[in-house]
Amino acid sequence: MNMRWWLWSMLASAWTVCTPAVAQAVAGTTEPSIVHAPIRYPPSAVSAREEGTVLVMAEVDASGHVADASIETPSGHKDLDAAALQSISLWTFRPATREGKPVAKWVRVPIDFQLTYVKSAPGLALSPAVVTGGVLAWLGSLVWIVGFGWSVVLAKRKSILWLSFMVAAWIVTYPLFVAMHWAAAKRNLALVSSGVALFCLGLYVGHLQ
Repeated sequence: MNMRWWLWSMLASAWTVCTPAVAQAVAGTTEPSIVHAPIRYPPSAVSAREEGTVLVMAEVDASGHVADASIETPSGHKDLDAAALQSISLWTFRPATREGKPVAKWVRVPIDFQLTYVKSAPGLALSPAVVTGGVLAWLGSLVWIVGFGWSVVLAKRKSILWLSFMVAAWIVTYPLFVAMHWAAAKRNLALVSSGVALFCLGLYVGHLQ
């Protein structure tokens, strides 16, 4: 009975002594954390619609940069694996610390390559809003250019001085020209306004999701 009590007392004493030391060691150690993680998606993978996750083992040095890296689990696509190594070489970390001092440490980092809008359609996928907005903006630009040319012709008919002003600073002088020659320019104003409106509408529609 005394022997058992003595053994339990020794174990309890050892636990009491070792536990604070282990806790202090754990508390004084931190793991690397990512600060900046750019990912370069290779164009060849985008064209082939390749996706996957590359598990990389990286050595983060005391300055927070990747000193060495290797692929632990490949994605199944060689270009994605190469891009993962290239990308992680540009990453920056908050380095691991031991007792408050930065130290080098190996970490396991998954790098995901996931396509978003590209995989929804073959080739270059464009949403209906983008296509509609582009067409409207193109038509508006065409009408606007026609209106500009017409206003220059009207200015030349009025005076050579107006023509020089109109070409040099059309945006500034055009409202003044319309105000002073309303009878001649009112139809041109309607054309120019419709072109500007179509162009702005196209930009708006193109940004709708």
